[in-house]
Amino acid sequence: MIATKRALGCLIFCLFITGCAARSRVIKEVDLGPEAPKPVVKKEAIKERKVEKDMAVASAPTPSPAPSVEKPQSFQPAIPEQPAAPEKITYNQITNLIGEFLDIKPADNASGKPRFVGISENKLVTLEMIGDKDNISITSIKLVYPDDIEPVNADLNNAMMLRFLKNVAPEIKDWSSNIKDIVSRFHSLQLGDKKEETVSLGGKDIKIVSDKSSNSITVIARYQ
Repeated sequence: MIATKRALGCLIFCLFITGCAARSRVIKEVDLGPEAPKPVVKKEAIKERKVEKDMAVASAPTPSPAPSVEKPQSFQPAIPEQPAAPEKITYNQITNLIGEFLDIKPADNASGKPRFVGISENKLVTLEMIGDKDNISITSIKLVYPDDIEPVNADLNNAMMLRFLKNVAPEIKDWSSNIKDIVSRFHSLQLGDKKEETVSLGGKDIKIVSDKSSNSITVIARYQ
């Protein structure tokens, strides 16, 4: 009888312990079940997504604006804030790098002053200088652009005009861009039209004459 009671007590104790353990697992499972653990998003991943978004926006094609027709602007080279003091210009300065393309010779002048004229082999470029070789007072270059001019001759004309302007007005550094504007405005003129533009640079004036009646551009430098 006593042995039976002891066995029954052990059984009850074991069932009690087992029940508590099971209850503990149920409570833990119930506590964890409804709410899933929140995912941890690293800052690096957020930054990567932001960079990818920014790159997508930057690389997205933007609609092209409707093409507009721009009218040629006036001849306005960048003039130095402090114009150079009046100075002499010589025969050698004017003919630097262009004299070898021209046959320059002394020519008659009604005023009695020395005059020099140079003509290119293709007859499309004419250079003129008036004054003593060490003190030229007026110089000009005339460039002819026939309707059927070959590209190589047009390029030579442009190069001669560029070098001439660099020789007579070296204080302006961006003559290359100005040449493109000058030629563009010339080609925009109607047949028979003539346009003159003048820029004053300290002790000299630079005049650009575009003449469609003679298909020519003449650049004149006059020293005071």
